Amino acid sequence: MFVRTAYGRRAAAWHVCGLTAFLLLLYLLFPTRNHYWDGVGFALNIEGVVQDEKGHLVDQPHAGAVYYNPNHLLYNAIGQSLFEGAKVVWPQARALEVLVLWSTACSVLTACLLFGLLLRFTGRIGLSLWLTLFFALSATWWKFSTDANAYVPSTSALVLCAWLAARPGRPPVLMIAVLHALAMLLHQIAIFFFPAMWVATFAHRAWTARSHRVLAVAGYTIPAASLVTAAYLAVWFVALDRAWDPAQFFAWITFNGGDVLSQKPSARIVMDMLQASLRVFFGGRFSMALRHGATLIPAAGVVLVFTAAMIRWFWKGGKIRLNFAEFRRARGSWLRGLRVSWPSFGFGRRSFLTTGSFACPRLLWRWGFCCGGTCRAASRYSILFRHLLR
Repeated sequence: MFVRTAYGRRAAAWHVCGLTAFLLLLYLLFPTRNHYWDGVGFALNIEGVVQDEKGHLVDQPHAGAVYYNPNHLLYNAIGQSLFEGAKVVWPQARALEVLVLWSTACSVLTACLLFGLLLRFTGRIGLSLWLTLFFALSATWWKFSTDANAYVPSTSALVLCAWLAARPGRPPVLMIAVLHALAMLLHQIAIFFFPAMWVATFAHRAWTARSHRVLAVAGYTIPAASLVTAAYLAVWFVALDRAWDPAQFFAWITFNGGDVLSQKPSARIVMDMLQASLRVFFGGRFSMALRHGATLIPAAGVVLVFTAAMIRWFWKGGKIRLNFAEFRRARGSWLRGLRVSWPSFGFGRRSFLTTGSFACPRLLWRWGFCCGGTCRAASRYSILFRHLLR
């Protein structure tokens, strides 16, 4: 599972066990009290409570349209199965509580997988553990980890895909395809993970010939796309009992996508991205610091000093090995990709995904999966995926 380190695999396994126990205990002791309305709606649909439309009632031959939301097609179906199973051993269970436990379990799994990925790439247990905790204890991730939503289970499946794709041996492309299809069926936006997996699969060292790389990419792409397509068609024809109409089907699968395609000026998009990056760790509650500055500002100062001390400890102790030449090459590739994909930034929320998945293939290529690549290849990928989006 892990690369060889000075601590050994047994020590890494103990760190995983400790990380799992710590995060589970923390998330369960300090859950969110202000649930996101989507999660409450999912739970009501699963329990058959009437809202704007009927949910999945016991006496209905078919589930209502609300139950199979195309943005997260099978989230309610899987959640209902978990809910029914939980009631066998926990008769008083509510759907919201079951969905929260599902998110919490997936969140802890994601953190452990991230720790394994970081350990593979750095070979340093201490550094990998601190970076994982920095992620797992960020305000936004913590909140969603203890709430009912489709984001965390979908993200967990994607991180597992990355963990399998980055393994030293031959990656199991079929298993990765199934997991990616599951992520897309849990939340539709996971479709933007395709470019990252194409680059990771094609560039993997396990393939010795170009034809093998092409076959590996096809062996991953075709099953993943086929499973998702089959699921949407099955829901359309069987669960919703609708006749075939290409226009209506396309309108259905792109439901609730208007905000994604909203146009914004480039300067505003840059500010939104910076603001969103800060909110990941502070939960968007900057006003809280103003109201409770006497308590929070000293606490934040202590955290900053502690973080700086840990970074200095790792640096002075020889725990960090930075290759500045590699950093400059990767930065140049990222800037070239960003330059050619910048016109795609007019698509609002989707612009962040195009930046991460399309403008930085060499950054993923060299650092994420320890493979080669060229700046010219990075630009070609960026131009290609930019046109695919239009």
